[in-house]
Amino acid sequence: MITYEFKANEMNVHAYHGKKIADIASSFSCEITILYKRKKVDAKSMMGVISLGNISGDVIVTFNGEDENEAMEKIKEVIALAILNE
Repeated sequence: MITYEFKANEMNVHAYHGKKIADIASSFSCEITILYKRKKVDAKSMMGVISLGNISGDVIVTFNGEDENEAMEKIKEVIALAILNE
């Protein structure tokens, strides 16, 4: 199991970002969860990701499974793009 932690300065997780994260997460077999303000969601669920809403603060993404390293690299790329495009 590995984790990726980052601090977001107002990242609005709307449908576009939620779908992008869920699509990429779904392409991996490992379990991927996002924890934000004590709310834990499955990154493979677009609705779960969108339910996080406006993120501002500490976020922890956990990867657990066979392809966790590859999954983490791809999810980090998507999150970086989402933050830059806000």
